[in-house]
Amino acid sequence: MILPPQSRLLVFEEMEYKGKLGQTYKLLCFDIYKDYLLYILSLGSHPTAYIVLDEDDKLYGLNMDELDSIPDLYCHGGFTYSKNTLTVPGYSYVNEHEKKWVIGWDYGHHRDWTNLLPEDIQLEFGSKKWTTREILNECREVIDMIIEYNKKMEALD
Repeated sequence: MILPPQSRLLVFEEMEYKGKLGQTYKLLCFDIYKDYLLYILSLGSHPTAYIVLDEDDKLYGLNMDELDSIPDLYCHGGFTYSKNTLTVPGYSYVNEHEKKWVIGWDYGHHRDWTNLLPEDIQLEFGSKKWTTREILNECREVIDMIIEYNKKMEALD
């Protein structure tokens, strides 16, 4: 894999669709892209993606509806996570003392492959099994959108 400039891929594992929702949590990818931390996790049944924002980011503290209302900012299925922490049972990736804000989305929507439905129904729907690489590319695209949004808002200040 050729990394884009300003990217430091530190962890990379392929998504395996196994287990039920919340049975297993696994870090699939940790990357630092253009000074933004990003995490891709497997919930067993489907993958999720998260981007960590600093306090000075223009999106810091916005809820999911506010994020989804920004025209030039979008992700797969819309934002489904917006908190000052990122934790799974027994482990914290980002805690409330770090003064960070985490935004994220999941790949458990209609036509996304999940282990929440029987395989024959998934095949009938034409559900997509997302790869970690595809999700990583989308995370980087969202980070590029965040950077552009921040520049636009700073120009208005």
